[in-house]
Amino acid sequence: MKCLLAVLGMVMFFTLGAFIASAAGMPEYSLQSGLIVTALSLVPTDLKGTLASTPNVAAILADYVGKNEKKIFSSLVPKMKIAEQMTVVPDLKDKMHMTKLTVKDGVVGYSENVNYDDDDIQFTGRTIESSLFMRNVKVNPLKYRTTWMAQLMKTGVNPQDLPFKQFTLDKIIAQIGSEIINNVYLADKTVAGNGIKNLIDGWGTILSKEITDDNITPVVTGAITNSNAVASLEKVAEDFPSQYLEDDLTILQYISYDTFRKYQNDYRERYGKYTARNEKGLYELDGFAGKFTMLPVSWMGKSQRIITTPYENMIFGVDSLSDFNNIYAETEFEILKLKVLFQMGCQIRDTAAVRTNDQA
Repeated sequence: MKCLLAVLGMVMFFTLGAFIASAAGMPEYSLQSGLIVTALSLVPTDLKGTLASTPNVAAILADYVGKNEKKIFSSLVPKMKIAEQMTVVPDLKDKMHMTKLTVKDGVVGYSENVNYDDDDIQFTGRTIESSLFMRNVKVNPLKYRTTWMAQLMKTGVNPQDLPFKQFTLDKIIAQIGSEIINNVYLADKTVAGNGIKNLIDGWGTILSKEITDDNITPVVTGAITNSNAVASLEKVAEDFPSQYLEDDLTILQYISYDTFRKYQNDYRERYGKYTARNEKGLYELDGFAGKFTMLPVSWMGKSQRIITTPYENMIFGVDSLSDFNNIYAETEFEILKLKVLFQMGCQIRDTAAVRTNDQA
């Protein structure tokens, strides 16, 4: 059908061209005029009727941006993977006490005389403290009516007509995750302020305080460099309590990407290659029968700290992980008010099951 219509159209334009030549008093040029008009009908035109020998580049670009903008810009915001890298403790409202039961050694040879100690069993514990955080965003969609985004707005004046609405909401959530990543590790409640880095203690701060209080004795590695990174990670692993190695625990060495880069450079110089992921996609520490896994994380920034501990020992406390994805919205005339609320806290469950070095 399309072919038939195309042929009929060409016949119509040819007839029109021949008619124009005859009407102009030049019937001898009817053939040439018909061919010219037919040829011109095949040239693409834009909306204004002007000849256009190339596609509408602006339209193609706008279509590309519309389809790919979310993918392009969201890739610039780091994803918050903390919840995947340690144990999440949910239902945290304010504080939560984590109890540790310790049974001391006491096996002796048989005797009819039995002695009982009052401290055979001890209950101790640690408290994970948290804070309630919020992120408030105010938007006036009407101000976009005078910008290039007006073409994306619906017909009629609508205060809630926000261009790229879903993308904007997703970007707000992603930015919160980025802010957590950049501030949580060294967060310190003793520092004045009202942000993430001021209202809770992060894992880096908790370790520093435990070292100061002589609850943890750090392994001396000195500054991590391109020539000692391999030995440093191995030295901390060698100091890890052997009783945990027999248990079915995932023992991780949390390190910054900066430390991991130095480890790879050192490993290459020593062995002529980089350390590679195993069949599970993990970086095993050589020489320890697969018991230790290196885990480079973005939330440690450029820290030279090596945190060696079971996955179960690092605690990220929340009320609910879904809180990080919920945006509450309220409209007040033309103003759109957005709010995100979440509870968050950090802790190390048992200091006896962690080894670290002397670097911050």
